[in-house]
Amino acid sequence: MHEQCGIVAAADLSQTCDVVPVAVQLAAGVQHRGDLGAGIAWLADAAQHQINVIKGNGLVPEVLTPKALNGARGTAAIAHTRYATSGSRDACLAQPFRAGKNDAPFAFGFNGNLANFRELQEDLAREGHRTEHDVDTDVIRIILEREITERRKSMRDAIASLQEEIDGACNIVTLSADGSIHAYRDRKGFHPLAFAEGQDGIAMVASEDSAILQRESGVVPHSLKPGECVSIEPQLRRITREQLHSPETARCFFEWVYFAHVLSTMDNRGVMQARFRFGEKLGAMDNEMAHDHVVVAVPDSARIVAEGYAKVRGLQRRDAIQKVEDRRTFIAGEGRHEKVRRKYTIDPALIRDQSIVLLDDSVVRGTTMKGLVKRLHEEAGPREIHLRLACPPILAPCYYGIDFPTTNELLVRQHSRNGLGVGELPPEVLASIAETLHVDSVRFLPVEAIPAILGFPRSELCMSCVDGHYPTEAGRRRYEHSTEEISGIASVPHLG
Repeated sequence: MHEQCGIVAAADLSQTCDVVPVAVQLAAGVQHRGDLGAGIAWLADAAQHQINVIKGNGLVPEVLTPKALNGARGTAAIAHTRYATSGSRDACLAQPFRAGKNDAPFAFGFNGNLANFRELQEDLAREGHRTEHDVDTDVIRIILEREITERRKSMRDAIASLQEEIDGACNIVTLSADGSIHAYRDRKGFHPLAFAEGQDGIAMVASEDSAILQRESGVVPHSLKPGECVSIEPQLRRITREQLHSPETARCFFEWVYFAHVLSTMDNRGVMQARFRFGEKLGAMDNEMAHDHVVVAVPDSARIVAEGYAKVRGLQRRDAIQKVEDRRTFIAGEGRHEKVRRKYTIDPALIRDQSIVLLDDSVVRGTTMKGLVKRLHEEAGPREIHLRLACPPILAPCYYGIDFPTTNELLVRQHSRNGLGVGELPPEVLASIAETLHVDSVRFLPVEAIPAILGFPRSELCMSCVDGHYPTEAGRRRYEHSTEEISGIASVPHLG
C-alpha cells in the first residue's frame, strides 16, 4: 500500500469559533499531496461525544462542498487528502477514519506508509483483531483502539505505543471526543509536518507550512521535529509540544525534488531554494551545452530548476510547455497514457528547429517523459532534445510513502540490472536510456549533490530509492526480497 497523503487540523482554544472552514481551506492547501479522496472530521457536540465525518473520492472542492457540509460547525476538526496508486480505490478508504468505542470515539488521518504492514496485520490477527480493509490505515486504527479501549491509555500514550510497533512513515492527526487534537511526526521524520498558532487564536497543523501561510500569511509556522507531538486541548485552553521519541532522522529527499509545494519550507530548508540550486548544479555539469541552446521546463516542479540551470549556463528559458490539467499524472493511477497526452500544451513557435535542454524533476517509469518527448518531436520539431533531471537515477522502490513502482518497472533498472554505481551511470547506460526516451542525451543530478545542497548530513536523509540503503529493518527486508526477483540479480542488498 504505497500512499502519500496530506493531513491537517484546526482547533479554537476559546471554543467559540467555527474551524470547519479553516480545515477545509488547509486541506485544499495540501491538495497536491493526494487527489484521489478527501475528507473531514469535526467535533459537533462535545457533550454528546459526537464526531461527524464526511469523506469520499474526489478533490477537496468536489467532496467537501457546502451542500455536503450542510452548515457543519465545530471548534475542532481534522481533514485529509488521499493519494493511492495501488490497492483499493474504494471511497470507504478515504480518510479520516472514524474509530473507538462509544465511550471513547475518535477520528484520525495519516500520511505515510507502513513497511511492516503485513507483519502487523498478521500479529493483530493472532491477537484476535482482524482488519476490516486490506490497508495499513486499518492497522493503525486497530492499534490505537486497542491501546485506548483495552489498555486504557490516553491518546498521547496510544500514539507513543503505535510508534513502537510500526516500521515506516506515519505522520498522524487525531481528533478525540473532548475536542483535543494530537499531531505527531514519526521519529524518522520521513515527511514534513508543520504547526502554527493563528492571530485569531486558531491552532493549525498541516503537512506543509505553505497550506498554513495560504490561510494566514502573518503567522510563523514551525516544523515539528521527528518524534515530536503537538497536543491541542481546547477544553484546557492548552497547547503542548512534547518530544515523545528520540529522533532517528531520515528525511525523504524526494519531498524537495518533487512532492512538496514550491512555497513550502521543511526543517528550515526552502523547497524553492533547493530546486534552484539543483538546477545550478546541473548547469555547472553541462559545459558542453552551446549558447544557442534554449532551456525548457516540464511544469510545474521543474520550473525553478530550469531557472537555476539557465542562470548558470547563461541560456534563454522559454515556457514552451504549459500544464493544463491540475491532477498530477504521477498520482493518478488509471488512464496514465491518456492523461499524459492531455496534461500539457506545447507552443511550437518557441522551440521549432531549436536545440533544447529539457529540465524535469525525475524519471521513474519513463511513461510521462516518453509521451511528452514524442509530442515535442511531432508538434514542435526541435533540432535536439537534451534531458536533464533534478534527481539521481531512481534504482529502487520506496516503502515509505512515495509511489515508486516495483524494481522491475523502474526505467533505469530496465537498462542495467547489474550493480550500478550510485548516481554515476556508465555512458552506455545513459545512451541506452536516451534512446528509449528518444532524446539526444540524458543526465541526472549526482547522489552526492542532494545532501550538499539541502545542507543535511547524508545520514539524516532517506535516499533509499537512489542508493538502496533503507533506514528501517522492514524496508531492508523488502528490498532484499525484491532484488531476488529480478532476472540477472541474485541479491543486491545495497547499491554502489
